[in-house]
Amino acid sequence: MQFYEELAAEYDAMTQFEARFEKERGFFEGLKQEYGLRKVLDAGCGTGFHSVLLAKLGLEVTGIDSSTDMLKKAGEHIRAHNVDVRFQRATFQDMGLRRDEKFDAVVCMGNSLPHLHTEREIVLSLKNFYNVLNDKGIVVIQNLNYDRIMRTRERIVSVKKSDGTLFVRFYDFGETNIVFHILVLKEQAKEFTHKLLSTVLRPIYQDELLAWFGQAGFQNLKSLGNMAGEKFSKETSRDLIVVGAKAATT
Repeated sequence: MQFYEELAAEYDAMTQFEARFEKERGFFEGLKQEYGLRKVLDAGCGTGFHSVLLAKLGLEVTGIDSSTDMLKKAGEHIRAHNVDVRFQRATFQDMGLRRDEKFDAVVCMGNSLPHLHTEREIVLSLKNFYNVLNDKGIVVIQNLNYDRIMRTRERIVSVKKSDGTLFVRFYDFGETNIVFHILVLKEQAKEFTHKLLSTVLRPIYQDELLAWFGQAGFQNLKSLGNMAGEKFSKETSRDLIVVGAKAATT
C-alpha cells in the first residue's frame, strides 16, 4: 500500500488518465451490452479511471482500494467528470461491503491481483468476488502476461514523459517474484530530482489463474490478449484478461 501512497500524486500523469477513455470505452460498452450490466464493483480502483468510465456508461459503480491517497484522487476525478461513484477503503480479502450487496460485475483492472503474494490470498479474493455477484454475474481480471514476461525477462517495461516528468518502469527478477520499480525523474532549473518506488509482484501465469477461477466457482472462462478482444497468446500478448461467469443457482 505504501508504494501507491507515494505514487498517488504522479499516478495519473504516468498512466495518461484522460487519454485512455476512448481507448477503453468500447471494451466496457461491449461487456455492458453482452451481459446486461447495471451495477459494477471496481476492485482495486486506484485513482478511479475505470470507475469514472463505467459511470459515464450509465452504470451504478462502487470502487474499493486499500490506498487512502489514491481514493482521494479518485474523489477529485468523479467531481471533475460530474459522475456519481461510491468509494470505500477496503482490501480484496476484507471487501467491507454489506452482506446483502450484490453486483452484476466485478472488474479488477491494472494488474492489481499480482500484488497478492500467496495462492491463498488470490483464491480468497476470487471467492470474495464470486460471493458479491448476482446470479450469472461476471468477473473481469486484467493482469500483465507473465508467461511472456518471465520467459523473455525484459527489464525495461516502459519509459514515458508527461509534463516534464519522466517515468521509467523496470523489473528485477527473483526466483519466484518480481520487484517492480518506478523511477520518477523531474527536471527543475536544469537539474533532475528523482525518487525510486519499488514493490514486489507475484507473477500469475494463465494456467494457474484459470485453475484458481475454477476453485472460486467461475465457469465459461474466456482469455483475451487485449481490450480489442484478440485471443490471448502466451508468447506475444501484452495482457491477460480473463472473463468468468458465476453459475446461476437453481
